[in-house]
Amino acid sequence: MSELDTFSTIVESCRRAIGSVDADDREELIRRIMDCRKVFIYGSGRSGLAGQLFAVRLVQLGLDVHFVGEMTTPIIGPDVKKIRVGIWGLGRAGLDM
Repeated sequence: MSELDTFSTIVESCRRAIGSVDADDREELIRRIMDCRKVFIYGSGRSGLAGQLFAVRLVQLGLDVHFVGEMTTPIIGPDVKKIRVGIWGLGRAGLDM
């Protein structure tokens, strides 16, 4: 498989993953994130890397976002949004909003 084929496979996999999420659920997540004062994102391993990338994108949108575990992460208060990135379907829900 060529590098272009590999890249195309990855992009298509991402499209399928995004498409598998209900549109109303996506809109609700976006609304909740945009309405909050601060966002804290947590994940470990590969999920943590995806969470860090998501955090960077939210910062680029002008939001006050922190990745839990970084040296500069402030204290997490009760009036913030927390997003846990991980293996869905195992354990408690990924969103604490």
